[in-house]
Amino acid sequence: MRLGAVWNRYGDTKGNLGEDWPRALTHELGHYLFYLDDNYLGVKDGVLTQVNKLAPGAMSNPYRGDYGKFHPSLDWLPNCGNTLSNLATRRADWSTITTFYPWLHAPTTDFAHVEPGPSSLPLDVTEIVPIP
Repeated sequence: MRLGAVWNRYGDTKGNLGEDWPRALTHELGHYLFYLDDNYLGVKDGVLTQVNKLAPGAMSNPYRGDYGKFHPSLDWLPNCGNTLSNLATRRADWSTITTFYPWLHAPTTDFAHVEPGPSSLPLDVTEIVPIP
């Protein structure tokens, strides 16, 4: 997995746009760590196409503030039926995550009512020391 040190949704290398870089990282880690597929792509008449009705979540549009979570099983069908995730596995994001990591607990409410997660770590766990 590669993600440039400077990243934004428009491909402009002049700077980051707020939270674009960590949101893109979350999306890519969803593929790499949780085996999730994209929810913004689907197949229509045998051709890979963009899904018109997005399945809300980090795997469809990580840049939307209200899409920052992985999609739970509730409210998955019929809206997300044409996504690559559903076509390949017949599972919502959290169903796939708990298939491979059964000790994790999926949200028990629908996507619109999932409580926001923490916005910062309570401890300073990373220290960067520049070396001249």
